[in-house]
Amino acid sequence: MSIYSPNRWTILKIDIHDTDEIMYRVLGGWSGGYLDGDSWRLSSPIVSYEHYEDNALDMIRFFNESGSTYSCVLPGEGLNMIMSGALNSLKAVEGISTTNISFNEYIKEVNNDNS
Repeated sequence: MSIYSPNRWTILKIDIHDTDEIMYRVLGGWSGGYLDGDSWRLSSPIVSYEHYEDNALDMIRFFNESGSTYSCVLPGEGLNMIMSGALNSLKAVEGISTTNISFNEYIKEVNNDNS
């Protein structure tokens, strides 16, 4: 079981057309240094989340199908350049629709809140 703490992150809503299945995944991005460049990672589907405060930081912990956990700082929500490229590549895959949504949109969708 791995724990990831990306510098930047967003939630991807992935709609698989053949099955009408909708899944949510975390796209995480890390800022690299001089010797190692920026990187990104796509989580397995989100199973649940926990919204909490840690040392006055607004945090979200996403628990995923694979058993991994993404520990994200809420102000880090958004895309960096390398994540934008990954998202554009995912959007080009036929048979699925991929969009990035905010944490607030995710909460509303998983709780079936239509307000």
